[in-house]
Amino acid sequence: MNSMYGRFGMHPSLTKHEIITEEQTQNICPHWQLSAKIDFGELSLVTLLLDKDRKGR
Repeated sequence: MNSMYGRFGMHPSLTKHEIITEEQTQNICPHWQLSAKIDFGELSLVTLLLDKDRKGR
């Protein structure tokens, strides 16, 4: 019984890793929090976290 309550009490962060352009970065940022960014010329490897206000929507 205790493990069931522990499982439902967890709040995992939703993480996303993508290779995107600068334009796509601007479109994603209102919905996702930019955690890390590594530039590769015109493309970037980004780590995104779902904005806490948007969870469950």
